[in-house]
Amino acid sequence: MASPAPSETAAPVASPCPPIDAAFGRRSVRVFQNRVPSKEDIAECVRAACLAPSGHNKQPWRYYVYRHENALVQRVIPLARERCIATFHTDFRKLAESCGVPYNEVDPIFYQAPVVIFVTACGGLPGLENMDCGLSMENFFLAAERRGLSTCPIGLAATAAPEIMEELNKLRGPLDASHDAKEKIAEKQQKYTCAFVLGYADAEHDVQQKRQPRNFNKVVFADQF
Repeated sequence: MASPAPSETAAPVASPCPPIDAAFGRRSVRVFQNRVPSKEDIAECVRAACLAPSGHNKQPWRYYVYRHENALVQRVIPLARERCIATFHTDFRKLAESCGVPYNEVDPIFYQAPVVIFVTACGGLPGLENMDCGLSMENFFLAAERRGLSTCPIGLAATAAPEIMEELNKLRGPLDASHDAKEKIAEKQQKYTCAFVLGYADAEHDVQQKRQPRNFNKVVFADQF
């Protein structure tokens, strides 16, 4: 008897930890090994990301995956660093100390992580695209955690968003093969959302081995439960 076709809505994973443990155990990592995650692992994380809920199921996210040595990534590093210093008076050495990691003079933006991923939004409901992409990225982060991979969102890269989008808009996106004209138009109207890095944590040099304390008293129960 033929094996059943794999589900289009599930991403089975041989994982060392359940999803809830991944959520409680995940932390942002800023010191990475030189080891590059496999394309298969990254693709599975993206698949998990695509299962996130979104307004009217528009699924507005797009993931652009780069190696650290790529020309775009190398262009963004000095641009973002200069603009952060000029706009926010960022002291990258103090920022590293506050995060409990060694100062990375070569790359204080992406921490020399082996993989840099840019996320854009297009074709979602107005006003909801950033929320949708945030939900999708969290799925990606948890899937990465279950595979022994570490992530860190990079807010400072947004200072170079115009240059990033200039390059991303030159690429053929995943909707190029679509016959839906509206989707093709939406693809051209994509906007920058966020960047994050991916790789294997360098436990030897990462002094912040545990997640920083969190305040869990952030809920108001309006009714009796």
